[in-house]
Amino acid sequence: MNRVVAWQRVDTLGAEYAELSNAPTCMEGEVVLVDDGEPCAVSYRVDCDDAGSTTCAFVRSKTAAGLPARRWCALRIRRA
Repeated sequence: MNRVVAWQRVDTLGAEYAELSNAPTCMEGEVVLVDDGEPCAVSYRVDCDDAGSTTCAFVRSKTAAGLPARRWCALRIRRA
């Protein structure tokens, strides 16, 4: 079963979209928001095993600090 969810932040400008899947079990989504007056985008994916425990997570963010230059940050975590 796949589900799609979306919501809007109430504490700042921003919204999130996520897709939930159980074959394989994962959640993948994007967040767009304003942080300290600066637009930001975050993409993520979280993979789980059949018991629902996280096996791997990937997060990538980008900000437009002084366009057109962009700062990127990526993080990948894998369970041994």
